[in-house]
Amino acid sequence: MENLTAQELAMTRTLRKQSLEIAALTYENEQLKIALEMIRGGDDENDKNDKRKMDRSKK
Repeated sequence: MENLTAQELAMTRTLRKQSLEIAALTYENEQLKIALEMIRGGDDENDKNDKRKMDRSKK
């Protein structure tokens, strides 16, 4: 890796942190969508798919 200035290193750390925060929020958003669909009582096929997704996310 090339030599980076202190400012460039700080910006890189900030971008990495922001990327992780976005990934966490995206995951949380998907979980909320699944939960909302389950609350609304989607059709049986969607319920099966949602339960499979929830089971996979617990692993």
